[in-house]
Amino acid sequence: MLHADALAEMTPARARLYEFLSAAYRYAPTDDDLARLEQWDQEDALPALFGLDAGVAFRDWMRSFSTIPAVTAEIKKDFMALFKVPGNRYVAPYESVYCENRKDDGKPAGLLMGPPSVDVKKWYALAAVEMDKTCRELPDHIAIELGFMAWLCEKQQQFWKAHDERLHRRACEMQRDFLAAHILPWVGSLTRRIVENASLPYYPAVAELTAAFAEADMTLLVAILGPSEKHATPRYAPWHTPSA
Repeated sequence: MLHADALAEMTPARARLYEFLSAAYRYAPTDDDLARLEQWDQEDALPALFGLDAGVAFRDWMRSFSTIPAVTAEIKKDFMALFKVPGNRYVAPYESVYCENRKDDGKPAGLLMGPPSVDVKKWYALAAVEMDKTCRELPDHIAIELGFMAWLCEKQQQFWKAHDERLHRRACEMQRDFLAAHILPWVGSLTRRIVENASLPYYPAVAELTAAFAEADMTLLVAILGPSEKHATPRYAPWHTPSA
C-alpha cells in the first residue's frame, strides 16, 4: 500500500508535469521550449513523458524539420486554429462546454461560463490561490484547472516540509477531489476533439498525455486516500483554520 511519504517524493515531478501541461494549453511553445523537448528526446525521456505511442509520433515529426523555428511556426498555427480562432478546427478548452448538454451528433453544446465555471472559482477561493492577473482565460479553462493542480502540489510540498500532516493530507484530498469533479469528467472528450481537429502531432500528444496522467494521478491519490465523493464544490472548511 502506498503511503504519504511515497506521494511526497513523487509530488515535485507531479507539479512540474502539471505546470508543463498548463503552459501547453495557454501558449504555443517557443524555440526554447522545443529545444528542451529535443533534449528530453536525446535522453530517451520523451516517449515516457508523452506516453509511448504519442511520444514516438511526436519525435518522428520533430525530426522531419531541419530547424526548431520551423517547428515553432507550424505549432503556433495549430495552436491558433485549435484554441484561439473560432473556425472549423476550433476546440473550446472550457469545462462548461463539455459538461453541459450535448447536441444530437454528440458534440459539445454547453455554453461558456456555465455552472462548472462558477464551481471551480469556489475551489480557487477556498485554497486562497492568487490568480495570474495577466491571464484572461475563464476559470474553467483546462490550463487554469491544470495550473491549480500544480499549485496544490506545491502547497502539499510546503506542508510536508513543515511536518504539518493535517494540512498535507488536506492538500492531497483537494487534488483528488478536484481531479474527480473538474478534470476527469471532460478531459477525455477534450482529447478526442483535439485529436480530430489538430493538423500536427504536437497537441494530440499533449492532450493524450493530459488524459493519461490525470487518470494515473487519480489512481495514485485514491490508493492513498480512498475514493472521492466527487462534489462539484469543495466541502471543506478553510484550511488555515484548526477545524479544516
